[in-house]
Amino acid sequence: MLEEANEVSEESFNDVLTTLPAGLDEAYSRILNKNVKNQSDRNNVMKMLQIIVTAKRPLNLKELSIAWKIQPTDTSMTGLDIRLKSFNVEQTLRAMCGSFVRVIASRVHLAHQTAREFLFKSVDGIDGFDRGAWKHCLDPVHSDIVLAEICVWYLAYGTFEKLTPVSEERHDERTRRIDQYKEAYEFLDYAARNWATHFREGESCAEPSLVQKARQLCNPRSERFRTWFQVYWSLTSQLGDCPLELTPLAAASFFGQRSVLQLLPEHAKDVNVEDLHGRTPLYWVAEFGHVDVAQILISQGADVTHKQAWDSSTPLHRAAWFGWANILQLMVNTGVDLDTEEDDGATPLQVAAQEGREAVVRLLLENHANANAFNGESPLHHAAERGSLSIARLLIDYGADMNTLDSFGLTPLHRAASQGHVELIKFLLDEGADVNTEGTPAECHYIRDPDYLGGTPLHEAAKAGNLEVLRLLMDRGAQLDARNIRGESILDRAIAEGHETMADILLDKYSNFPPGHSVWSTALQAAILSRSERYFNHLIQVGANMNASGGRYGSALGAAVRTSDKNIVIKLLDMGANPNVSSHCSALQAAAEIGNEELVRILIDHGAELNSSPKECSSALQAACSTGNESIVAVLLERGANPN
Repeated sequence: MLEEANEVSEESFNDVLTTLPAGLDEAYSRILNKNVKNQSDRNNVMKMLQIIVTAKRPLNLKELSIAWKIQPTDTSMTGLDIRLKSFNVEQTLRAMCGSFVRVIASRVHLAHQTAREFLFKSVDGIDGFDRGAWKHCLDPVHSDIVLAEICVWYLAYGTFEKLTPVSEERHDERTRRIDQYKEAYEFLDYAARNWATHFREGESCAEPSLVQKARQLCNPRSERFRTWFQVYWSLTSQLGDCPLELTPLAAASFFGQRSVLQLLPEHAKDVNVEDLHGRTPLYWVAEFGHVDVAQILISQGADVTHKQAWDSSTPLHRAAWFGWANILQLMVNTGVDLDTEEDDGATPLQVAAQEGREAVVRLLLENHANANAFNGESPLHHAAERGSLSIARLLIDYGADMNTLDSFGLTPLHRAASQGHVELIKFLLDEGADVNTEGTPAECHYIRDPDYLGGTPLHEAAKAGNLEVLRLLMDRGAQLDARNIRGESILDRAIAEGHETMADILLDKYSNFPPGHSVWSTALQAAILSRSERYFNHLIQVGANMNASGGRYGSALGAAVRTSDKNIVIKLLDMGANPNVSSHCSALQAAAEIGNEELVRILIDHGAELNSSPKECSSALQAACSTGNESIVAVLLERGANPN
C-alpha cells in the first residue's frame, strides 16, 4: 500500500497511513531498499534524507535541487547552473525515496511524522548506520552539518561579494533589492536564514575547513556578510535597523558560533567592545540564548551589567527578559548585583516578571533579588497584569507587598481585575489583598491610562465588562457604592462602557438605594454620555434627580452638553433641567469650552447665568476666549457677559 501511496490523493494517502500494519518499520525499510544496489546508492539516499528531514522548513523543488547538486569545489555559480539544467529532482526523488517522501505544492515532505521517528537515532544511542539498517540511520548532529555545509558553500559564492551593496540604500530600496536577490538566488532565503542554526547544532563535528568558511561569513566588513545578514534580518522579523556595525566577535556571538569565536585572533577578542549602540557581544548572546558562548565571554571578563545606549538594557536584563535561566546562572555566579537598574529603574526581576519567565524569577529570588523592586510598578504588578499565578506565588513567598500602589494608584489586584485573571484574583484575595482598596493617582513618568482617576478593583472589572470578575469581587465583599476620584460609581462605568448585561446586574443590586440617591444621578450622566435611551428612561423612573450636582460632568445637563447633541440638551431642558446647577463648571461654560455656539444660545435662552463661575472654573466668556472662538465671544458679550 505504502509503495503505491505517492499516486493517490493526500486525503487517500492519510487514510492509507491510518490502516498500515504494525510492521511499519519493515514497510519503510522495503521502500528505501527498493533501488539500493550498493553502498554508494545507500549513501546517496541517506544524504537526500538528511537534507529533507533536517531542513528547518520543507524545501521546494528548486531549493532541493540546489542543495543536492552544489559542490564545495565550486568557485562560482556557473558550474552549479550547468549541473541543474540536466537534473530532474522529482525523478531522482522517486528513484531514491519512492513513497517515503511526497511533493505537495512543489514542496518536499516526508510521508508521515513516523518517518522522521524511524530515521533519527533513538535516545538510547542505538543507530542503524553501522548495522546497514534504515531505522535510526541518521544522526541529528551530523545531519545538521550536512545542511550547514550546503548553506555555507552557497553563501561563499563570490557572487554575493560582488552584488550591489544593500547597506548603502534607503530602507524601501533596500527591502526591494533584498526581495530581488531572494528571487534571483533561489537558495539565498533558506541559507541566510538557517546556516548559522545548522552550524551551531552540528558544530561538534564540523571540519576545520567549514569553521574557516563560517568565520569568513561572519566578517562584518565584507559585502557578502552585509548581503546575507540583511536578508536574514528581514526574514526573521528582527526589530530595528540591521546592526551592520558588528565586530567579528559580536557577529560570532550573535549566532552562537563557539568554534568561530575561538578562531578569532587575540586582537579581535575584546569581549567588551561596543557597536554603535553600545551593545557588547554578551548582549547578543543574552538575547539569543547561546549559553556555551556566554560561558566563554563571561570567563574572559565580559561585563554583565554593561548598559547599551539604545534603551540602557544590560546583558543581565536581556537574559532575564528572554528567559535564559542557564545564562543568568552564569551571571549570578559572578556575584553581580541582581538589583542592577536600567535607566527607567527596572531590575532583572521586574523584566522577568513582566515577560512571565518563571524559572528566571525563581532563580533571582533564590539569590536575594528584591521582590519589592519599584520603578512605578513592582514585579507583582507585572505578574498580576499577565495573570502569572505561579510567579505571583513565588513573589509573595519572598515577601512581595500585595497592596503596593503603582504610579497610577493601582494595586496588583486592580491589575488582575482589569485583565480578568480570575484564579489570580482568588489567590490575591485569599492571601489578604484588600478587595476595596482605592486607587490613588500619583505622579508618573509615563502614561498608561490618561483617564485613570482612582477607583476600586470593582471599577476595573466594570470598565473591562468582565462578569465573572464582577461576581467574584462582589461575593468577596466589594462595596457597590464605591466611587473613583471623578465621582463615578461601578454602575457608571458599566453603562459608560456599554456593558449592558453587567449594568442590568448592577441595577438589580442597586435596587435598595432610595430615589434621589447620588448613585442614580451619576448613572444618569453615564446614560446620557452613552446615548442610552433605555437606561436614561429607567434611571428617571427609579428616581434619578436630573438637577443633582456632582459626578464627572457636574450635572446631567453638563453631561448632555459634552455629547454636543442639541436634541438631548433640549430634552433635558424641557424636562426641567436647571442650566445653573453644577458641582463645578456650568453647562454654559462647557458649551463655550467645546466651541458649540448653538448650545450656548440654547442654554442662554433657557436661563443660563452668563457671569457665574465656581472658583475652580473659568466663566463661559473666559472659556470662549481661551479657545479663540470669536463668534461665541461675540454672542456672550451681546447677551450681557461681563468682560471684567
